[in-house]
Amino acid sequence: AKLTLQAGYEVNYETGQGPRILNQEQNQLDLAGFMSLEYRPHRKLSLKPGIRYGYNSSFEAIPIPSFHARFQPIKSLTLRASYARGFRAPSLKELFFEFVDVNHNIYGNPDLLAESSHNAQVGASLDKALSKKVRFTAEANGFYNYIDNQIRLTLVNVTEDSLVYRNENISYFRSLGTRVQSGLQWKGLQVQAGWSYTGVENGLQNIPDDQNRLAFFHEGRLNLGYDLRRYRTSFQLFFKYTGRQPFLYSSFDENLQTSVVQEGYIDGFANMDASITQRFLKNRVTVTFLARNLMN
Repeated sequence: AKLTLQAGYEVNYETGQGPRILNQEQNQLDLAGFMSLEYRPHRKLSLKPGIRYGYNSSFEAIPIPSFHARFQPIKSLTLRASYARGFRAPSLKELFFEFVDVNHNIYGNPDLLAESSHNAQVGASLDKALSKKVRFTAEANGFYNYIDNQIRLTLVNVTEDSLVYRNENISYFRSLGTRVQSGLQWKGLQVQAGWSYTGVENGLQNIPDDQNRLAFFHEGRLNLGYDLRRYRTSFQLFFKYTGRQPFLYSSFDENLQTSVVQEGYIDGFANMDASITQRFLKNRVTVTFLARNLMN
């Protein structure tokens, strides 16, 4: 059929009780209805508009439209484009939960606002068999995000024992970038490589708009795998490099006499993991040896 209609609803009721919840008990209700229409004017082209509208017991929801397009000029090549609006109410954990243990020191924030957003993407993917034993894949896409009142986990204090975090809204968050990745499969060998270049901007209330700028960083990834099927043994190597990127923290502003969210940076770092997997008893038992964080 050229025309397909899908409609549905979602109900989510969340409740929390206990000494680590503000006032010992909190709850939140989400109701939503959605509808999407897929139209295929040609077997190679698909157009899919959609709409979603909901109710939240604590925050005012907004209509969420979306539009997706897919075009496949040849069997191995697919082109896609999409735009979607977004809305997200804070969860009970983000609002009211205190999560403090040996490894965590995270506090909820009952003053959080709901997020709303815009997202757009374009991309192309290729999946082609070069021969009976060789398969090649490649993908490239670009994206843009804009989020009002984004909820972020923000560093608020550093103690001898731990880092203390709290959920905070920032005025807006913006990101744009591109990602490319490719893969090759030949017999038991699998190779995947990817690279991305992303710019992020944190709109902070205490900084003039003309001083908020996109900060760009690189990210590279390489996965190598080899499968000795005869011996039921697999080898995997994973490497990832992340460039210098911003993070948020909170500190006391002497002029404003209040705590404000500020922006710092994490230096670039690399991570590499390796593993060997051996299967026994006709694959009923699997043993894996791991080497983690080889780049320290």
